[in-house]
Amino acid sequence: MLWPVLFPRTGSNAMVKDQIPKKLLEHLALIKMRAHSGCEDVSKVDIEFSWERKVGTNWHIVGIDCGFEKLEWAARAVTSVHDKVRHRYDLLRES
Repeated sequence: MLWPVLFPRTGSNAMVKDQIPKKLLEHLALIKMRAHSGCEDVSKVDIEFSWERKVGTNWHIVGIDCGFEKLEWAARAVTSVHDKVRHRYDLLRES
């Protein structure tokens, strides 16, 4: 089940984001990572809760499993995936 929440922003630009469990968010990030050229072999994406008010999200990608030779491509893909996915989803905090 997805839980829409009102994300706090300054001004009248409040936006609704879906809160999703960690495993689902990691899966979505993995799919987006594999869509990047050179990152088809990424096998795992790790996400952690971290309040980043400056970028407007409560999570960040902390690790990926991609093999050493493609590390530079994967680093660019991580930035791109985080920028795209953070606007739509927040991490559901588990009790």
